[in-house]
Amino acid sequence: MSAENTQKRRYLWILGAVIVLFAVAFVVAMKVHREAMKDQLVRATEQEAEYTFKNLEDRLLFLAEHLQEGHSGGSSLEQEDFSALAHHLVTADDFIATINYIGADRRIQYTYPPEKRQKLVGLKIELRQPEEALNQAASSGDPRLSGPFEIIQGNTGYSLMVPSDESGFYEVVFRTKDVFDKNSRFRQRTNIAVSIRDGEALAYESPDYRKLVENAGHSTVSRKVVVLNRELTFHAAATQELIGRLALFWETMAWASGGVVFLLLGGMIPSKLAGRDSTKPCGQGCARARNGIVNCSNPPVTLS
Repeated sequence: MSAENTQKRRYLWILGAVIVLFAVAFVVAMKVHREAMKDQLVRATEQEAEYTFKNLEDRLLFLAEHLQEGHSGGSSLEQEDFSALAHHLVTADDFIATINYIGADRRIQYTYPPEKRQKLVGLKIELRQPEEALNQAASSGDPRLSGPFEIIQGNTGYSLMVPSDESGFYEVVFRTKDVFDKNSRFRQRTNIAVSIRDGEALAYESPDYRKLVENAGHSTVSRKVVVLNRELTFHAAATQELIGRLALFWETMAWASGGVVFLLLGGMIPSKLAGRDSTKPCGQGCARARNGIVNCSNPPVTLS
């Protein structure tokens, strides 16, 4: 074997080893990237679920206690008393959409804000989710949260039913968007997109959640949470903000390694083909050259 062929073969072995090295680096970097992102997302999901739903439950219990204590015993609840009580609560908690007072006949007797009176007063509670919560509150004597339902067109919400002292009920209605949106005071982190389900029903979903889930590079984490009598599932997907510089570094390393492998392979194949062409037999002249008769590198001379 000639020195030139030995050198080419050595080059190909070195090139192959470099390709394997960078291929392994690519796999390791991608694995580290995914694990780093998953760990961050798990921690963020646990912290956010604890913060959001604990605060929500505490606030709902506070509202229920305040409503029950705001008018207890003595004379029947009048419109003026109800409006003063509801105004105070709605002003303090801007996530509340409506507070209603439901009489013993299961019809709305008072409502706040005042501009909704004409539309709501006199209506009977017949929607399945609020009616179920009302019946549960009546039988238990404790506040009960409904399942999610469409409170107005295009807006999903919940109804908190609170028993009163007069066989009636207070109803606190709120939109899920006002609680679970990233700008809500019940949210702590803006770097995760969330999807919240109550059983099979979708209670809320961040506008960018579906897009992040469909992106293969973004994982999701789920947690079960309980608010009063409801069990919900809290799904979270990492945004680019959460991934952070560390995970982005490993992702860049992975794709850089993959790019190097691609470039090396692109250079290796033509080199190997060229090497094969240079050692290919060139006919009778080359056979004579190997026997030391003629130099194959020079064109044959024809005598005329």
